[in-house]
Amino acid sequence: MHDTAQQINDLEQLGQTRFAQLPAWCGNEQVPGNDETERWRDWSQRNTTRDQARIEAFIAPLLTSQTRILHVGLGNSRFAERFCGEVALIAGITITLAEHDLAMSLNLPRYQPLVMNKYSSAFAQMPGEFDLIIDNNPSTFGCCRTHFFRMMLAYKRLLAPGGILVSDRAGLGHVSNLSNSHERWGFSGEDWMAVADALGMRGEARDATILTMAAG
Repeated sequence: MHDTAQQINDLEQLGQTRFAQLPAWCGNEQVPGNDETERWRDWSQRNTTRDQARIEAFIAPLLTSQTRILHVGLGNSRFAERFCGEVALIAGITITLAEHDLAMSLNLPRYQPLVMNKYSSAFAQMPGEFDLIIDNNPSTFGCCRTHFFRMMLAYKRLLAPGGILVSDRAGLGHVSNLSNSHERWGFSGEDWMAVADALGMRGEARDATILTMAAG
């Protein structure tokens, strides 16, 4: 409990300094986070992005038959199609029904698609333990520091010992096209490292684009 309380305190201090331009609280507990414009909301029929492809190339040699993955954003489910046969579990979440419907229609073994908002209180209490958490847009759809930091604390809790959270600089720096999205939600690699430090995690640049966090 002390560790969690200290992390919350450290995150609050970080929010008031490094991320002071972002609102502390959005007031929306029912549907937290900013979505995307209609054109970009549904990725079920779109091609895999280059940054997502880089993440897949990075994790491919790390996988074993025991690996448990949480994929944040189901997209076109090609991630699951590629890796389900190699791992113990891929749990995936999305807020887009079309992405969820596609994922379910594939009937892939060891693939568990869920409709869930990563900024929600339900996600903060999600059970499970994962060796890899993949989120290519951890800050992109942020609404306030409170919900963003709650998500990050959930990521840390959900990681198994030795597990890592994986992102890419391009996705990390992207900002939603909605008019109310603040440009400061586009995070830099230095922002990633600062959040990792506040969480008591080890942030690391694995190459020119891939960024990870691991338990310190």
